[in-house]
Amino acid sequence: MKKLIVWAVLSAAVAVLPSCGDDEGEGCSTPVISEVNYSPKNPSKSEEVTVTARIRNEHCPFQACVTYQVDSITGTWGNTTESYRSTDPVYSTVAGETYDFMAKIPATKLTGRKVRFMIEVTTQHRLYVSSDFEEYVVPGPIEPDPDQPGDSGESDGSEK
Repeated sequence: MKKLIVWAVLSAAVAVLPSCGDDEGEGCSTPVISEVNYSPKNPSKSEEVTVTARIRNEHCPFQACVTYQVDSITGTWGNTTESYRSTDPVYSTVAGETYDFMAKIPATKLTGRKVRFMIEVTTQHRLYVSSDFEEYVVPGPIEPDPDQPGDSGESDGSEK
């Protein structure tokens, strides 16, 4: 019963907070993304890419995540490019504060490809903004070359 009362009080407190789209014409401000950093720039297969930034919105809570696209080194970015989103979005709880954003992306499926990252932020009223894409090449082979003989001493598969 106490939990129910606490939940009701918290819900009422949230309901009386100033909203971002009230009738007086004051809408949600556009979130500001700054100090975006991706490191390491050329990760090895065993490393993670850490994406950090500072995000601020004056009037509305928001959520932020990293979107990244992966393509072959010689490919061109387009509609068929593989796209992914980080699984742990950051949620702000209080408008007007600057949040330190951080997400980690495993580099295991990025080796031997080019990658571009951006941070996406959406407010509670669906106002959207993103950082510029940061693009780089992740060194290493995508898969072992089937034309290269293995070191295991196995047959080359020429028997039928």
